[in-house]
Amino acid sequence: MKGKLNSGQKFKVECPLIFKILDFVQQGKTNIDEIRCDLSIGKNKIETYNYYLRIMDLVEYEKKEFILTDFGKYILKLEDYPEVYQPLLYYKLCRGWENGGHFYYSRVVNNILYDRYFSADNCIDNSEIREKILDYKYEYENIDEKLVSTVTNGMSSSEGFGYLGVLKKEGRSKYKIYSYKPHYLVCAYILYDIWPDNIGTISFDDIIFGEYNLGRIFFLAEDDITPILSKLHQVNLIKIEDKTGLKQIAKNPNVSAKDILEEICNEYSTDTISN
Repeated sequence: MKGKLNSGQKFKVECPLIFKILDFVQQGKTNIDEIRCDLSIGKNKIETYNYYLRIMDLVEYEKKEFILTDFGKYILKLEDYPEVYQPLLYYKLCRGWENGGHFYYSRVVNNILYDRYFSADNCIDNSEIREKILDYKYEYENIDEKLVSTVTNGMSSSEGFGYLGVLKKEGRSKYKIYSYKPHYLVCAYILYDIWPDNIGTISFDDIIFGEYNLGRIFFLAEDDITPILSKLHQVNLIKIEDKTGLKQIAKNPNVSAKDILEEICNEYSTDTISN
């Protein structure tokens, strides 16, 4: 979803607010203006969250009305499990603007923070990120570098993606970058969700080094990812193939991304989601 990006979208991701909005929608209160009034938040903030919710595939939106997606229903069931919902929502934001993700999250994470993490120094200042984001003006000419703070605040705050610990504040505007290894079923969902259409296999290198994949968004190296793929092979969610020294994986044709979400819910919750 390539939506319009503007300086009004200056509010960081707050997971508690996301769940409050989703709870309203689940209970039948679906009008954006009614939800805004009940939450006592301003128009700019609710519009920012409208944008976040759609990018995260949590809702569909038409004529001021929200509708929960299947993915949104699963995420609601997993509200008590930040180790599941946070990496999933974070992935949705970081999966690339062209794939429906958030422009600033995608470039800050996949390029700027990733490059710094695997350099000699895994610390970075907000001012550096603001400077480097301008390198991507060819993708979005109306870049507002001030919105970088929305990303770094969202990634590092306890209300946002702080559970993941991928970005920790070290000073007024300085951050330290860390890797995060998601649960193997979360990794399986991400692989299935981002799998290119009409492609039978993808290489280990694509998963480790390719933009918007596991290695890039969670700052994982080959030694981190190989055991995850081995586990997925062991439980028959993927098949590892080794052709002339090139390791690649194939999906299980009898499994869908939705099936994996169901399996996650079965493992983490006593309630399962029915159609």
